Amino acid sequence: MSEYTGSLQKRGITNYQYGTHTLETEDSFYALKSGTIDLDAYAGERVTLIAEIIEGYPVDNGPVYLNVTKIKP
Repeated sequence: MSEYTGSLQKRGITNYQYGTHTLETEDSFYALKSGTIDLDAYAGERVTLIAEIIEGYPVDNGPVYLNVTKIKP
């Protein structure tokens, strides 16, 4: 598990087909999913989240794929 801080957004139309949301940090861009956190509640906000990298990604020239387990207050 690692921490990532950046701007969380709902995913729009992309050339890659994974993730429900994205996180843009100062130096990177990630696709996100979570089975336990309502990511929509944080859309448009700067957040620090705890997540693990999902193996087998990136694909289709997309970003690293993260499974979010916690968002820090």
